[in-house]
Amino acid sequence: MATFYSTGPVLVWVGPQVRNPTPYTPAGPAGIKFLGTAEQTPQGEIRRQFQPAYNDLSGAVPFDLNFLGEDAVFAIDLTRWNESVYGVISSAPQQTGSVPTPGGIPVRGEYSAINGMGSLNAHDGNSITVYVVFPYGFPTAAPNAPGRAFGMPVGYRFHGGALINDKLHQMGSKYRKLHLTFQFAPVFQYDTNTLRLYDHIVPSNLARPATSPTGIAA
Repeated sequence: MATFYSTGPVLVWVGPQVRNPTPYTPAGPAGIKFLGTAEQTPQGEIRRQFQPAYNDLSGAVPFDLNFLGEDAVFAIDLTRWNESVYGVISSAPQQTGSVPTPGGIPVRGEYSAINGMGSLNAHDGNSITVYVVFPYGFPTAAPNAPGRAFGMPVGYRFHGGALINDKLHQMGSKYRKLHLTFQFAPVFQYDTNTLRLYDHIVPSNLARPATSPTGIAA
């Protein structure tokens, strides 16, 4: 049945992957932290890659399309965020993100010329798991939300993420705004011979913003 859907205010949670490069392991419950909410709805794009396959039978147009995987990008303009959580994901790669400064913000703006330069994202344990949470998808959060009864997911869990762009705009006396862009590449699952880009596995305790200063879910 076709219907209207409403996700509610989108909540963004993040966590560094468990440092167990083979097999890939997404962020565990203790590592998932509340990042924030956007000025307006975040924008995401799942990009499937096809290459045309030519043959004289079809003339100058492709005979078929050759599927060559998919990736995703996700952009958000934050006006409310947890600076310490942003500090963790913006220290690249994550080897330096585990060393906090006296103010509680992990080291950013520097990386190891030996261990950081040339490192792989997911396979070296540096990737970020990003949860894009739809509060109205949870029955307990919004029992009468439009579309919930018709299969709307509770959100997306993106794997193999990297924070590829930070725009530090709108500073000064006006409230700050932080534009972040994530890119996600599928991660190889050795036990099933599959590539995983995203799924809809979102814990129910992520359905509301964290009240803890550390961003930990209730």
